[in-house]
Amino acid sequence: SHRLPLPVGFMGGKCDERPSSWKEAELLGWPSPMYDSEEERISVQNGFMRKVYGILCVQLLATVTMCWFVMQTPSINRFVLSNPWLTIISFVTTIALIFALQVYKNQYPTNMQL
Repeated sequence: SHRLPLPVGFMGGKCDERPSSWKEAELLGWPSPMYDSEEERISVQNGFMRKVYGILCVQLLATVTMCWFVMQTPSINRFVLSNPWLTIISFVTTIALIFALQVYKNQYPTNMQL
């Protein structure tokens, strides 16, 4: 495996600040991604795509499972339908989470905890 040199600002494995784009990374002295071959680049891209779509599938499966559970359990179904504030709280929470993810997108591990 090809090892990249550490960028400027990288001390002991911890980076002072992660750049928000590759243009900014180049200005800070970060190396651009390099691969030994075109096959390696394609392999890395395919691995990334599998990871992203895998996470998406798990999220969709969890959502479908929760919806099915609520629909198939009469007492929970009645509770959800008779309390519209649940929908409002879910909506506000979702918007707040999307906003927080945007604000903390470059701050590890905060972005992973969200």
